[in-house]
Parts: sequence; structure tokens; C-alpha cells
Amino acid sequence: MALQKKTNKPEAPQFEDESETQTNQETLTTEKETTMLNETTTTTGEISTVGTSAQVSTQLNPAARAKAFQAEFSALENALDTSYDVMPMFKANQGKIGETGGDKRKLGRWAKVQLIGWSRRLEISPGEQGKQYKDYVAYSKDTKTIDSVFGEDFKVWIGKPVQEYLDFLKKEEELSKASSRLFVDCAVAVLGSETDECIGEVVNISLSSSSIRSFEKYQNELNAKARCAAMGIKGFDLPDNPFQFYFITEDATNGNNEWTRIRISSDLPSKF
Repeated sequence: MALQKKTNKPEAPQFEDESETQTNQETLTTEKETTMLNETTTTTGEISTVGTSAQVSTQLNPAARAKAFQAEFSALENALDTSYDVMPMFKANQGKIGETGGDKRKLGRWAKVQLIGWSRRLEISPGEQGKQYKDYVAYSKDTKTIDSVFGEDFKVWIGKPVQEYLDFLKKEEELSKASSRLFVDCAVAVLGSETDECIGEVVNISLSSSSIRSFEKYQNELNAKARCAAMGIKGFDLPDNPFQFYFITEDATNGNNEWTRIRISSDLPSKF
């Protein structure tokens, strides 16, 4: 099916509906998550077709397939531009996976996807909701330096340190709640969804801090299987297509605060 091209003018992405308590705990403390994403993508050995196959070839022996998976996962990092003004962005919100701009489309409680790229993104938020604050929103791909700002008046901050921009928001703009949060943007081909929306499109499903843990778990489990297979341990093998899975929403709580997060599953639970 041909990919559908969106023509709607992008809007500023909405902020994830996570608790304020959790946001404060996770502000700028991204080293552990970043290390986790880094340390499991290293591999050795020569693999042809890295970064080009839709799945790890089943014609390879288990050890070769394991190495191919590790190399492929690493090659998918930063493979595509997932910026909200380039690719439709979806986030977990009020129990559903929904589009943050454009037509506000809903994938529903689940989506079957094929991962074709992923990247980290630090979002610098003014800490206040409303259209009057959207120009303050900025992004950093390396989590250290500002590389894009939504408002024209603040683009002078591009290329400057994230911490300096946060200090500016708090001290000069008196936005005491300004903070930053790490996201993992997943470029995926939508193969199915609860609402049948977006099938055949490539979209960005953006994972917030609480959802990143599921992405790390998925990555770690597959890498563990890959290592076992590479070592010749019987009974361990990768699925035929380790990059095809389901994004599923679930409720999360922290004290009296409630929000929606996303987890990854190889199968769709029977309750759906």
C-alpha cells in the first residue's frame, strides 16, 4: 500500500499527560536511559544488508541471525527524521494513542507496527499549557545542545546549551516550571490499529520517560536472546521479525496522579 502524504500544517506538539511529580523526578536525569539504549546495540562480525532488511533473514543460522539483529537495531538509530513538522507525531493520552497535531487522529488502545527507525529527543518545556507558551518549546537530539525551537523569536538559542536555555526560561521569562524530558521517537509503518486509522502510513509514535522503559525492556530481551543464540545455547532464537510488534496503552499512577503510558508486546492481548 502506498504511503499517504499528509498536507496539514503541523501544530506544536502537546505535552504528555504524565504527572508533575514524575516530570520533576525525570528532568534532565537521562544518563541511565541513554546508557541503556547505547550499550546493547554494539556488535561484531560483518553483516551484509544491515539497515536495509525488513526483518532478520531466517536463512541465517541462529548465531548469524543474532549478530544481524544487533547490527540492524543499531543501524535503525537516527535512520529517519522524526521531527513533528516532518512526520505525523502520536503520543499516549487519555488511554489512547493519538496524533498531537494535524487531524488529531486516533490509533486507539493499540497499534501493530514495523519499526523502521528510532531516535532520542530531549523536549524543553515551559511548564505551562496554552498557545501563548508554545513558542518556548525547544528540542535537542543530543540532549545537550538546542537544535530547534518552535518560536521564531527564540531561534537564536539554536546551537546553545540546553541548561542555559532552561536558566533563561526560569530567570528571564519567569517560567519556574520549565523543565526537560527525554523521549524516544519511533518511526514505524502502521500495519494495524484499533481504529483502522493510518494503516499504510509511516508515523512517529513518541515514547515518554515512563514508556521508554518498555522500549528498553524489549531491546534488552531481544539482545539477551541474540547473545544466547550467538553462543550456541540451544532453545534460544529470535522471532522471524523482531522489529514487528504491538504498541499497547496502559494506565499508570503515581500517588494521586494518573496518566497513560505505552508498552511493547509481541502479541495482542485477548482483552482487545
